[in-house]
Amino acid sequence: MRKLKNVFAYHRRFMPRQAGAMRAWFQGGPSISGLKLVGAASFMNAAIYHAPLLSFASERLSGGLLDNLVVLSTLFMLVSVMTTIGLTLIGLVSSRLLKPVCMLAACLNALALYFIKTYGVLLDKSMIGNVLNTHYQEASALWHPTLFLYLLAFGGGPCLVLAWVRIRPSRRLRLAGFAVVTTVAGAIWLYATAGSWLWIDKHAKSLGGLILPWSYTINLARYQASQWATERKASPLPDASPRWPPKFPHVWPPQTPPPELIGHRG
Repeated sequence: MRKLKNVFAYHRRFMPRQAGAMRAWFQGGPSISGLKLVGAASFMNAAIYHAPLLSFASERLSGGLLDNLVVLSTLFMLVSVMTTIGLTLIGLVSSRLLKPVCMLAACLNALALYFIKTYGVLLDKSMIGNVLNTHYQEASALWHPTLFLYLLAFGGGPCLVLAWVRIRPSRRLRLAGFAVVTTVAGAIWLYATAGSWLWIDKHAKSLGGLILPWSYTINLARYQASQWATERKASPLPDASPRWPPKFPHVWPPQTPPPELIGHRG
């Protein structure tokens, strides 16, 4: 009984200190603006989660070293610009959404990265449909301890850093200007490296299935749109047979029916 009291006394004495230290650790992180978070998150997203994309491209490139570097740099730039524009649009709605959206994207990217590297899948529209239609028994067979390592390293690590960092709201005008500058810079880069677009267009479907998080977000929207289109029932057209007397007499001024409608009643 005395030992149990000692345990309770220890918890009453030290647990508040530990909780306070943890709270101080989270509150004592560096403070950055939402604009800097957008830039850092876009770069880190392209650098951390796109090894399969760059590996896929490097294995299929057959040009010279300089041409191959141009294609790989273009892919990296494309991913960064897309992520920057997407996060900027979210920041224009509310800067408070940036941190939770980045955390969610980090966890989902970690899951997607595991399945891409382990099973060699492409997250296209058909694969998203297979994922949504997979039963629990089938999905449970895919769980592996390595998956939790991916979640811990590629999902938990970025989430911990994001939880430590404090975000200062940025002005919407600055965010919009940053998005415009990024878009213009990306367009200039793409124009300067126009020769790489032939190869990128040839492998566009495979490359699109490896770009995170846009592969599963855009293809999820495409799959849902196709499902709604197939489930929507066409409403039958109204009866087009001529009727007499007309429903709106002022539309048809004559008071006597035409000869071909004599004997026909609506």
